Amino acid sequence: MGKNFLVILAGAITFYLLADTSYSKEKIDLNKDFNRTRLLVLTKGLYEDGFYSLAYHKAKKYLKEYPKDIKNRDALLKIMLYSAIKSKNDELIFDFIDFINKMDISDDFKDRVYATIIKESIKNDEKLKEILEKIIPYVKDKELKKKFLIALINIYFEEKNYKKIVSFEDIPKEVFIFKLISLYKLGMYKQLIEEGKNIKDYSEEISEKIYYYKALAHYKLGEIDKSIYYFEKLKEKNPEILKILVSYYLRKNKLNKVKKYLYQLSTYREYQDFSHYLLGYLEDINGKYDKAYQYYSIASKYNTKYGKLAKERIKELKKSKILKTYYSVRIALTSSKENAEVFIKKRKLKKCFIRPYKNFYGIYCGKFQSFKSAQNYLELIISKGFSDALIEQIAELKR
Repeated sequence: MGKNFLVILAGAITFYLLADTSYSKEKIDLNKDFNRTRLLVLTKGLYEDGFYSLAYHKAKKYLKEYPKDIKNRDALLKIMLYSAIKSKNDELIFDFIDFINKMDISDDFKDRVYATIIKESIKNDEKLKEILEKIIPYVKDKELKKKFLIALINIYFEEKNYKKIVSFEDIPKEVFIFKLISLYKLGMYKQLIEEGKNIKDYSEEISEKIYYYKALAHYKLGEIDKSIYYFEKLKEKNPEILKILVSYYLRKNKLNKVKKYLYQLSTYREYQDFSHYLLGYLEDINGKYDKAYQYYSIASKYNTKYGKLAKERIKELKKSKILKTYYSVRIALTSSKENAEVFIKKRKLKKCFIRPYKNFYGIYCGKFQSFKSAQNYLELIISKGFSDALIEQIAELKR
């Protein structure tokens, strides 16, 4: 289990630990019965001298032989508990859990024993899991039981033991998402959708994850419209989701939606070719060949399927003589056309013009037929302080 979670668990159960941990100083109430007194003294002495296994068995023997000795019971149970812990003997730990579960003692005392055992077992995931499985059914304190259940589900999730997780009917909301993920991993899509119906009690972060897995479940069931509904609700959409949305709205011919998600997809480097090719295609089919050319040019830089398609289309556009091309130096990008106009006016830039560039407005200076001429001008522009300037090939419709 993750170290951070173990620290949280340890802190969360501190309140429940047995208060007195100085068991070598535990007060033993002696009596006139010689055999009982001898067994009590022997048990305490064995514990003090570090013979924990022997101390454990002697304390257990005493409690079995003298079950009505309420005065010494708690002290002996504490000696049994810490003898089992300090002996580092797992068999004694599990034996003690079985023993105390059968005893007629207060639920509060039992819960404190369970918390103490868990606290001492936190460093060993496998042992912790076994102990949690054994004690959770007996824990009475609701808050403590919830903490133990959260810990156990975390362990199951790290083990990818999804069947165990989905077997729980009532699951703490802190780990509810693990149940949805488990249902998804097991292909239990309808149950996932049903489980994820009520999300009003969850944080925004968890709600996002619930929407995500509900969307995936609907998608797997072929309920595409419902799937899209939940994908749309996500504030953060990963590239795979964006591709699904692009594909869906292309089929629906909702091109504004397609463009919206292609713009978002274009921010991911690995999807530059795909997104810019499709953006070019959308402009192309609408007769906006100069814009199409810009997008195709970006896509064509990649040696991929879409990069090659973009190169082919650029050749066709040039061959058709629909476009005229030239080189220009882009000196800045602004968020609006108005800002670009102010930029040009303030700096008294001549021979400069504004063109849309993706979601921005580019400020370009000069129109050159050769790259070399543009390069000479670029050096001049950089010398005037425009260090981010660069050369772009631009295409325009022939008038």
